[in-house]
Amino acid sequence: METVAALLLVGSILAFLFGVVNIIYPLKQLKITKRLVGVFIVIGSMAGCMGAGSLGIAAQPGGWTAEMARQEAERKEAEKNKPAEPVVAAKTAPPAGVTQAEFDVYQQSIMTALAPCDQAVARAGAVLQEGDVYSAYPVVKSAENVCLGTSTDVTGVKIPRSAKGEVKKAFQDARDSCRMVGTMKWSAMRDLAKVLDGDNRPSAVSAAREGMESASGFTLRCVVGLAATAEAANLKFMAEDAQKE
Repeated sequence: METVAALLLVGSILAFLFGVVNIIYPLKQLKITKRLVGVFIVIGSMAGCMGAGSLGIAAQPGGWTAEMARQEAERKEAEKNKPAEPVVAAKTAPPAGVTQAEFDVYQQSIMTALAPCDQAVARAGAVLQEGDVYSAYPVVKSAENVCLGTSTDVTGVKIPRSAKGEVKKAFQDARDSCRMVGTMKWSAMRDLAKVLDGDNRPSAVSAAREGMESASGFTLRCVVGLAATAEAANLKFMAEDAQKE
């Protein structure tokens, strides 16, 4: 899967450059004379990059768990380099009641809910890069429907009953950020479908592009939110047994 993601990412970048050139100056020698085809190639390459990023993370050893652990390690390293604050004599707050097993179930449930949308968007990006409107439209519409359901699935992930106070709020915030990943990808696919259906106004193309950029931003927020939740509960990202899967 890592190799597929790498090839998809490289192909997306090349397709993006090709699409931009075709928008500015249609390549008659390749029998590509419509700027709209260039628009499709550009948008498809962006969707492909977004999908390749998700598949690339999943293909790494440990998948999303390893990626979140890396984010957490970087954050802790930054904290370590901050100037030391004056030590204040105070009792350490008692540990949160959330167990490692409860957190693992919560995190895995969110990752499982997001996976269908990530895969659907990656498929849409690959088809869009071919520049065939008729082939791309049903795939993009399918991704739109899948991502709408994904958002609902993430919302249904239960927060452990043992989570209280600030820890419970961290769980809620992380779930909200991850829910928005599905929502924003659904919105981007919806806007792409409109463009494929003939709405090639600059505003429509811009809306699709901005939607995909927003989806990428929320993907990062989802990962960071889960990392913050684990720290708030004094837990690891995954128990050792889960990491072996």
